[in-house]
Formats: sequence, structure tokens, C-alpha cells
Amino acid sequence: MHAISDDTLVLYRIDPDDHLIFVSEKWDAVATSAGGAHLHGQAILGQPLWRFISDVGTSEIYRHILTRVRGGPAVDLTLRCDTPDLRRTIGLRISATRDGTVDFHSRVLTAEARPPQAMLDARTQRSDQLLHVCGWCKKFRIERQWVEVEDAVSLLGLFDDAVCPRMSHGICDPCLVKFTASD
Repeated sequence: MHAISDDTLVLYRIDPDDHLIFVSEKWDAVATSAGGAHLHGQAILGQPLWRFISDVGTSEIYRHILTRVRGGPAVDLTLRCDTPDLRRTIGLRISATRDGTVDFHSRVLTAEARPPQAMLDARTQRSDQLLHVCGWCKKFRIERQWVEVEDAVSLLGLFDDAVCPRMSHGICDPCLVKFTASD
């Protein structure tokens, strides 16, 4: 694993109504490298933040964080933001201005190469089977445990079939405790 240089800072901003109003010039390159070329800056500006958060648990956490930063100090988080071939740790600083806008400063802290994981590729064909993944640490729920994607693929024999399961994002209990403990 290696640290990533300081030039990986990406900034995005939402207005008081939670609509995306600004993305830094590095946004498009980062989105493309993570398989989200369709999420280029011009396509997302003016859209509500909530359009890009697919699960209720993560949405509730972000709403809670936004309420906190709009009424007080910035919040610093460390979370996973993997690509199919990289396990990445992201530092995220969320801070508000007096006019109610909120800045998200995102920086890749570490990146570890791994064999490409089709489960994490948005272009992979999906079945009707559903797997739960924590939106924060990127671990998959297999019965009563949370495991890394490589372990989930192995334990479930995911590539015995021609298509991968769909993913439903939520939050695992350890991450829920971590992100709500400082209230």
C-alpha cells in the first residue's frame, strides 16, 4: 500500500438545498478512473446530492452529517472508495460556510492494487440476486459477517454463473457506530 500525493484533492460543493453547484477540475478524471465517466461534472451540476446516494442508511448518515456541519465544526471521515482494481482509502472533510453551502474535500489517502474485481465494475452484467455491501468500508455481508469483496467472491462462488449479483448499499454495524459515536 502506498500514500497518494497531495495533488489528488477533489472538491465538490452543495447549496443550502443540497444541489451540487461546483466540482473541481479533477472531478472528471477521478470519476472516470472509478468507472463513473457518465458522472462528469456537467452532467451532475444542478442535481440533488440525494440522487447519487442509493440507500436509506447512507442517506440518513449524510443528512445527519450535513445537519451537524451546518450547525457546527467540520467533520473528517475516512472511508473506502474502491475501484475494480484498487482498494482505496479516502479522507473526506465536510465543512459548511455561513451561507449554508457545504464543501466536500476528498483526498485519496492510500491505494492498493489488486486483481480486477468484476463485482465492483459498474459495466458488469447483473442478475436478480442481491448482495449487501457497506457503503463506507466496502465489505460485503455474507450471512452474519462482513467480508472483503475477494472473500465474498470466493465464499459465494460468484463467478460460477455468467453474471454477477446486484449490490445494495447500506452500512454495517461497525461503521454505523464509528460515524455516529461522536454525537
